[in-house]
Amino acid sequence: MNQPGTIQYQHPEYGRRWWNWELARVSYVGGRDYLRPTRLSIDYQYPEVKQVDVNGALSTIVGTAAKPLVYSYLLHRQTKEQPWEYENRVSRASYTNFFAPIINALVSETMRQPPTRDGDEQMLEFWKHPDEKREQSMDAMMRDGLTWASTYGIEFAFVDKNPEPDPAEGEDDKPYFYWVSPLDIIDWAIDDDGCYEWIKQFVYTEAPRTWKDPVTPLFQYIVWGKDTIDKYQTSATGGDHVLLESRPNVLGVVPVVPLYSKRDKDCAFPNGHPVVGDLAKVSNTVFNLQSWLLQILSDQTFGQLLVPSTQFDKIQLGTSRAVGYDPVSSSGAKPEYISPDPENARVIMESIGSLIELARQAAGIGRGRSEGSKDKASGAAMELEAEGKKNILGDIAESAQDFEPPGQDGDPVPRGEARQRALRAVSA
Repeated sequence: MNQPGTIQYQHPEYGRRWWNWELARVSYVGGRDYLRPTRLSIDYQYPEVKQVDVNGALSTIVGTAAKPLVYSYLLHRQTKEQPWEYENRVSRASYTNFFAPIINALVSETMRQPPTRDGDEQMLEFWKHPDEKREQSMDAMMRDGLTWASTYGIEFAFVDKNPEPDPAEGEDDKPYFYWVSPLDIIDWAIDDDGCYEWIKQFVYTEAPRTWKDPVTPLFQYIVWGKDTIDKYQTSATGGDHVLLESRPNVLGVVPVVPLYSKRDKDCAFPNGHPVVGDLAKVSNTVFNLQSWLLQILSDQTFGQLLVPSTQFDKIQLGTSRAVGYDPVSSSGAKPEYISPDPENARVIMESIGSLIELARQAAGIGRGRSEGSKDKASGAAMELEAEGKKNILGDIAESAQDFEPPGQDGDPVPRGEARQRALRAVSA
């Protein structure tokens, strides 16, 4: 439970945004995380059916109360679908990941020309390999940051240094930074100037073990304050926390710099909107439409067999479902197969194509025409698309530029200034 006063407590705004952030994450990575998510679920409200005595006769009432049902999948269950039918459809579902290619294309286009960085000798040296292991360039780090900022709307850079470096392991005492997902920033406080008072970061880890021991998850929480940096730990089931480490923060500021996709300046705390908008929801809609299309194709292949007979109502013959009917009251008396109208499949296929095309055009990569069309795009369409793409790429480039140089006068969150002070103070 989200109990105030415990180390596990989460900011209410975090709870409001968590589902959309996690949906964006699994939409980008795809695979098992999308088909069998461990943390996401779809909640439904189904009406309860009750029978009541009305003037001595039983009457059925539907919808007197809402019955909540939770499915740990991103596939919607149809109202008339039986649980076993739903589970079978889940096992057949496949996710076409057009989310990640769109994000990657936009970031790659933005980073096509390496940025020119200017600074003193200390900053230039830092930019060569700013990660902890000194393996990645600043360009590579920014590509990763922009990718996830474009996915979530915001990504956080934490500046730190190794308090006890081991030269034999290639460690040094110079500052480095690393990216942290907004999914792991679970609580925070902002002062009147818009600066961080403190930030609480979640870190998943596991207890040391031998091959004979089971995996024991441990939850760690790092509280980054202006004066101290404290690390706590609890078991995966919660309970009392233990202080593992406490070290002074010589910076005087919380060494965290947000990288926005599109900054929400009206929000009381650092928040951003994905440059691709609600692409994750569109991707989920396409995922569901593809599953329904597959079901229609299956029913087309294995249709229902109508058998003229009054001896049974329903039988199972191999892979076909046979349904009996009264041959006297029905026109014709020979068995025949029935299946869904092929028009349904065509409508769904067109809807899928339209949604994907709209998503690509909204991201500025729709080529000015429908993907399936053989007609050349009009000059006006190409010009409009080029202008839209230019605006999107400009937003991505601007967010990167705002992240790296010192903050400007009047900026409510002096991101650059805090970073510059952090780098110099940590390396002092």
